[in-house]
Amino acid sequence: MNLTNDGRKRFIAAFERRLDHEITHPLFGYRLSYRRLFEVQARLLSRFLLGDITEYPNFTTR
Repeated sequence: MNLTNDGRKRFIAAFERRLDHEITHPLFGYRLSYRRLFEVQARLLSRFLLGDITEYPNFTTR
């Protein structure tokens, strides 16, 4: 089933609002948006893959 143009616009708007929602990062303790969280987690993953850190500190939501 495909979304209508209106449905697609509503979905993208809701997704963008969720990306702007702020949470507290459990490892660093500061607030950041989900958008920024993706970048932080990607950097942590790259440090883990390069061997800079011994364990990947994953982030899980409730």
